[in-house]
Amino acid sequence: MENIQHKEANNDVGGGDSRIKAAESSDFVDDQGHAKVNDPVEPPARFAPKGRGSLDDSIDPSEPVTTPGGGTKQMDPNSILTRLYDPDRMQKPAIWKFIKLVAPGPADQPPPGCMKWRSKDAIAAYCLKCKKQFTYTKGTSKTISRHMMAYHGLVNTDGETDITNEGGTDGTRSKAIGPSAKEPPLKKRKKTVTKGESQPLLLLKWLVGSFRPFTVVDDLGFKELVRGLPEPYTKEDVLVLARSKVESAKAELHQQLGLCEDFSLAYEVIKCQGMKYCSVRITFCTAVFERHSLTIKVAPCGSPVSVVEEALQEYGLSSKKITNITRKHATEDCNLSETATQLNIPLKLASRCILHTMDHVVMSCLSLDPVKQLLALIQEYVKNHKAVPNCKDAYKLVQDFLELPTPAASKNGDVTCPTMQQQSMARALREILQPFYDATKTLSVEPYPMMAIPVFRRINDVLGKVNVNDSLGSGFEATSMEQFRQSICTAFEKAFEPMLNGTTPFMWTVPIDPRLIHMKGLSASEKDDVVATLTANVKRLKLSKRSSGENIDQQGQDNAKNRRQETSTMAGLFFGEDAEVEGTDVNCSDEDATSYARTSVDRYIETVKSNRRIEDPLGWWKANQDQFPELSLLARKWLGASTIFLEPDGKAERDGYHGDHLEVVSFLHDNIGLI
Repeated sequence: MENIQHKEANNDVGGGDSRIKAAESSDFVDDQGHAKVNDPVEPPARFAPKGRGSLDDSIDPSEPVTTPGGGTKQMDPNSILTRLYDPDRMQKPAIWKFIKLVAPGPADQPPPGCMKWRSKDAIAAYCLKCKKQFTYTKGTSKTISRHMMAYHGLVNTDGETDITNEGGTDGTRSKAIGPSAKEPPLKKRKKTVTKGESQPLLLLKWLVGSFRPFTVVDDLGFKELVRGLPEPYTKEDVLVLARSKVESAKAELHQQLGLCEDFSLAYEVIKCQGMKYCSVRITFCTAVFERHSLTIKVAPCGSPVSVVEEALQEYGLSSKKITNITRKHATEDCNLSETATQLNIPLKLASRCILHTMDHVVMSCLSLDPVKQLLALIQEYVKNHKAVPNCKDAYKLVQDFLELPTPAASKNGDVTCPTMQQQSMARALREILQPFYDATKTLSVEPYPMMAIPVFRRINDVLGKVNVNDSLGSGFEATSMEQFRQSICTAFEKAFEPMLNGTTPFMWTVPIDPRLIHMKGLSASEKDDVVATLTANVKRLKLSKRSSGENIDQQGQDNAKNRRQETSTMAGLFFGEDAEVEGTDVNCSDEDATSYARTSVDRYIETVKSNRRIEDPLGWWKANQDQFPELSLLARKWLGASTIFLEPDGKAERDGYHGDHLEVVSFLHDNIGLI
């Protein structure tokens, strides 16, 4: 230890920092004190820290480096890669795993008396993703977080644990997650089997999961199959268990719905064995931007309105919190206007399921000759005589036909090969159906109301560019397919005219999805209109906070007023007097709210534009909701809404269900995760 201290004292003799001088005169720092980096972008870096000894100017040539192919090569001694090292501790491991620190000299040559370079020795930080260096602020991860968020859209939300909350004291925890720490061994978890309840529960899950009637357990063959089980099961036993699981699932739904502020309501009518059932589903976002879609009730109905009202009353949900209403079918059984009027919902916020409407448009055009005859011919070739219910199945049918090397011949051998014209017509039909197929897949994954606007506008653009003459030339087939294309374009534009011309009530919600800020399908006037409407809604929310502050009951009014005065006496001390007005909602005037709304929306748009790429709107809002409190409320409301009634997983089995108690089976099927 004395020798080390003696060396450090000798290295610093004569005043000043000899190590900085050595670093400046070395090959690693240029005349301006910037680190030399062989990259297209070279942000400025700071000087080396003081008081850590000196560097040896005599640097040996780099040693051979093993390449991935097994050979060796000489690394450039002036390359920044020779000076990268890990920090002492990682406060945010999720983002630090992409970052290295840049040492003033080679990473394997720390200052005399030190085993390795320390974090405070770094002159810059280096990103392994974009191969760029940037300024590193010592003692904090803010510059690292800003770089990863601005250039890569990464935030520390991937499940990494906080070092201050787990694993002992700060010092012990920081050592445990250091660069030299090892991952703890994984322990194998023993499989546990719940005895007594597993057998009937598995039986119930099988019945409701595949839409099997409860009478299956009374079948002689089934009794013979389960004869070895400890106890027999009857239809009544399974029904009692199913009803108990319905009650437990509803209790769980009550807890989940306690997190619901605004919600979107959807319903459909199911017909089974001469009876009609109504299924009610709600969709919402929690305060942490987790999206839930829950079936809350399935019951026999004469009118869907009564079932919807019973469902809302059963779970204590107010109709004032309904964002919009969606129905699946357009039949008299689903009288949407009656439901909206009964629940005091504006008719413009009540609509039919857009995917079901799109399927209705496409299938109506496919039922016309000669496309109808072509589909029948294709079904004969691929040996698929099932009904084609939607445009997605129609596209898959044509795709299977075109992928067949040779047509499948029937047993009698009376199937002839398709002609070249028929194959060309099938290719043209696939090209026309493809945008509808792609839209179905996109909206099934991204069922937000604002997503339908760019998706349907893209469909309209693609249909207008389809040229059937490229594959069919001229003739009867080309004329027939062109007529089909024009008919489907006309029907599509008529069905979705509000979305195509910008009169839909969801138009102003487009900027709420940060991915749609750069949307090219909006005209300049439409962009101005949606921004103006969004600003007006932010202003309304700002003023509503003032109203809620003024309408405090008399008992708690004085205390609330005193608290507001206490928190606002020093407001504006650091940021100007305007901060005092903004921080006190009760004193917010109409003019102040207008200015605040404009600033908030403009700042939101600029923040989104500064991000390279946003993959998940819910994740983005979860990470940025504190910056935009009013906008986050609107985002939680409309990203939790839906204009789509997605088909259940077992739709085919449900439509073919032949048994009693469909309301129990369908409810448990949609909530099988709560059983």
